[in-house]
Amino acid sequence: MKFTAIGRVYPENAAVWFDRLERTFRHCGQSGRYTIECKVSQLLIVWDCPGVDDLDTAKIATDNLAQSYVSALGFAFGGGYSVDITLVIREDGQSHFFGPKTPALEFADTQQVFRDGMSLVARDPHFRFALIDYCNSLTNHVQSGWYCYRAVEAIACAFLEEGQCDKPDNQTWNRMHAALGTSKQDITSILKPKADPIRHGNWSNVPETTIAERLAACQLTRDVLKKYLEYRKQAPQ
Repeated sequence: MKFTAIGRVYPENAAVWFDRLERTFRHCGQSGRYTIECKVSQLLIVWDCPGVDDLDTAKIATDNLAQSYVSALGFAFGGGYSVDITLVIREDGQSHFFGPKTPALEFADTQQVFRDGMSLVARDPHFRFALIDYCNSLTNHVQSGWYCYRAVEAIACAFLEEGQCDKPDNQTWNRMHAALGTSKQDITSILKPKADPIRHGNWSNVPETTIAERLAACQLTRDVLKKYLEYRKQAPQ
């Protein structure tokens, strides 16, 4: 099915520009074709793959495709650019606007979580950088599992004992699980399979990730961060 994706390159005032390119590709064993162009940081991608018919998959694929080209441009010019695909239209007219929020991950008590989070990021670097990685996982679909794992690993590092090396061992992870009520099995089965190939630079073995799998990884990470936030609220200052 054919899709048209529209988005932007940030920072938008960089006025990123490259001419229309047309290429063939393979996606999940299917041959496809795409065109991509960018004028003053406005992206247009037409993506045609026989094996894909849903908007979410098309969004992830075009997002990754556009980021690859924009990164090549940044490599050439020494600039850091990011991509945001905001609208995907299927050839039958069905469309979806994509925003930065995932409603299933929103807390009911948003203002309280925000206040508590603001208080803790100011004094806890483990939580601060774990939050940054978690939020990156919400926008970077390809590396989402890696960002989620790194966020949880940052929380595990908060349980390193004084004088211990900077990498959490099994005892460190066990202290985290005991303190927060988290599960080694969940982290091993949900996060590590998506994170390990990226952690080791083995991009050829990065598995395909479904929307449901990505959401499960983000939910697990969010819950670990929330448990740590509550744990630190109760701990002596």
